[in-house]
Amino acid sequence: MKPIQVYMMQKPYGFVTAADMPEVIRLDAAVSMLVRCGMRRYLVPAVMVEATLAAVRASGDYVRDVSFAASEMDDAREAHKAATGVIARIVREVTAGVRVNGLQADGATLDLTGMQGNGNGKGGAL
Repeated sequence: MKPIQVYMMQKPYGFVTAADMPEVIRLDAAVSMLVRCGMRRYLVPAVMVEATLAAVRASGDYVRDVSFAASEMDDAREAHKAATGVIARIVREVTAGVRVNGLQADGATLDLTGMQGNGNGKGGAL
């Protein structure tokens, strides 16, 4: 998953606040944002949100909210499903006794015998 997609998955319904925007722009300045106003809606890149808000307010309209575009949220959900599907497959294989990355599982217990510490307290053979 792209970093912006990971971030999106943390936002209920894709809504963002002014405090969120610097992080959104840092992660992906071109991500599509929906700016909903009293009379109109605008689909703009993240870097244009602030200018769009200023223009809307200058016109006398108000801003209801800002969110990730639905198409961006759909892409993030699909990427999340794909990523969690890979993790779920590995968990199923490990708990079924299949070797994964050189480790053998016996039922639901992962057998770590044969693993050696590397002297740095973090475990794992080097």
